[in-house]
Amino acid sequence: MALESNQRLFGGIVDGIKDFFGIHSPSKLFANLGGFMAEGLGEGFGDEMKDVSKSMQNAIPSDFDFGYERHGFGFQRSTDAGV
Repeated sequence: MALESNQRLFGGIVDGIKDFFGIHSPSKLFANLGGFMAEGLGEGFGDEMKDVSKSMQNAIPSDFDFGYERHGFGFQRSTDAGV
């Protein structure tokens, strides 16, 4: 008897909350929330990948000194090349 009374009490509370928030199907509500979580995860992952990409590009040397300088139409060995 006490169990039934508690079930009715809490069932009424849950039903009242669902009605207040306009929730007709909790599974659909949580499926929708899960979709938002997945979108947020994708956004965060994409933002981090941009930083990773920048770091990788900055780590690649772009200034190469082979010890030659351009003179006119040809190349001449640099005097300060250290090679």
